Amino acid sequence: MANSIEFNSKEDENTFVERVSENTKDYLDSLQTPNEMEQIILKTHLCSERLLEEIITISLPNPGAVLSARYTFANKLALVKAIAGIDNNKLEIISKIDVLNKIRNQMAHQTDGSRIASLFRKLGIVYPESTELDYSSVQNIKIQIAEIFGGLIALKEMVTLKVQGVDYSVKNL
Repeated sequence: MANSIEFNSKEDENTFVERVSENTKDYLDSLQTPNEMEQIILKTHLCSERLLEEIITISLPNPGAVLSARYTFANKLALVKAIAGIDNNKLEIISKIDVLNKIRNQMAHQTDGSRIASLFRKLGIVYPESTELDYSSVQNIKIQIAEIFGGLIALKEMVTLKVQGVDYSVKNL
């Protein structure tokens, strides 16, 4: 079903068309120029959310009550934090995943590079505020992000062991 918009003036109509065209062009341009860093963060965010849901699923007697409630990423992370307990290693992983979520939100809303760089620094990652990343820098950041994601995988497995009643201890290397 097609809709039509009636304007009070030709000038209002032209302004509307111009704004729609400009936003459409910006959107299409963003699809044509993939940003590897954004892809890394977005993919890690999606995979992290899946793992958070898996932790919730294995930990709660009725996980569907939570998962069907359309919790945000931050809500799921807070719930996993409650499930994980007070172990410092687990809290550090959760804190880093929280920072990744904030980075993802900043990138999604295309805010200034200084805020994104500041968040990366919280993870111990050097990220330039205004210059493009070279291949080597992207690869180094990718490895560091993968290490953080690996910590979340380990957390999921620790929760699984706990649920199964397996006794284990974590030793710092």
